[in-house]
Amino acid sequence: AEAGKQADEMLSHNHVEHVLPTNTYRKYWMEQWPDEEMKTAWTHRLGNLALMSRKSTAKESNNVFGEKKERYKKEIAPLTQHIAEIDIWNKFALTENHHKIVDLIGDVWGV
Repeated sequence: AEAGKQADEMLSHNHVEHVLPTNTYRKYWMEQWPDEEMKTAWTHRLGNLALMSRKSTAKESNNVFGEKKERYKKEIAPLTQHIAEIDIWNKFALTENHHKIVDLIGDVWGV
């Protein structure tokens, strides 16, 4: 019961961040995601979300992936730490991460 209470407390203070930002005005993101339709299709999917221990500033949320990775390495959530191990956040990386999360959901909840 105590572990469950600690987990609830930890999760109540977490936030999510889009790895591929909703605002992709920076050159890096335009180069990694030149297809606007593809970017729009993947921006709000589970595989593009990182669990964060604190709310990110607008600047942090729009940073290039290399800068985001430095913050992700320091997070406690294993799925967020995993994102930090990825070299480039492109369609391949995002879809792979998405399928990993969907598989995990299936394993945990049997869906």
